[in-house]
Amino acid sequence: MSVSQIEVLEQGMIESPIDLLKLDVVDWNRLNGYWRNPGEALEGVGSWFVNTTRYAKLHINLYSYPERDDFPGWKHRGDHEKMGQLFWNYFHYRFKGTLAYSDCPDFEGTLTYSNGDEIRCWGDIGKVSPIGLVEAQRQMSAFDLWISVVDAGTQVVLEPFVSLRGLFVLNQGDFPQVDKERLLHQRWMDGSKFARTVTERTRKSEE
Repeated sequence: MSVSQIEVLEQGMIESPIDLLKLDVVDWNRLNGYWRNPGEALEGVGSWFVNTTRYAKLHINLYSYPERDDFPGWKHRGDHEKMGQLFWNYFHYRFKGTLAYSDCPDFEGTLTYSNGDEIRCWGDIGKVSPIGLVEAQRQMSAFDLWISVVDAGTQVVLEPFVSLRGLFVLNQGDFPQVDKERLLHQRWMDGSKFARTVTERTRKSEE
């Protein structure tokens, strides 16, 4: 069985908190006492992504990647460990980097691009709690990644093109001016370091 090609199902820029809601990767009922209601959580978490972050919904068949013998194991509820192992196989087949499993969020690691640039990544299996996403959000520099493994065939990737960590530090509520029109007319596959790497590795695996 050959490895799955990566298909971009949907892509764009987050222009309002509703765009994050539509991606359906956050469990807005798990407020953990940080927000009074789901609407407040959505506004608080989503606003940091508005006009700062690209998204892509990808079709990736995790079952098509060869099983590795170095999965460290991961004690978690339900089918999380199995999904974690499938993602482990995919990640280490496609990328040069590190991956460690924990909780809230479920995993974090590093990814090194072919030009030597290294970014950090975080993610969750299934839906993340709002605070789990915020924990990663506060640490994200430009081109770092959030990866939601929705199921064995679907992933959602968030990639800020400015430093969210810097915005949190400033904490002034005002975002830097962004050339919105240019970004809206720029294909995600052209503007994303992650997308270019996926495309490059896909071509190599097919040769």
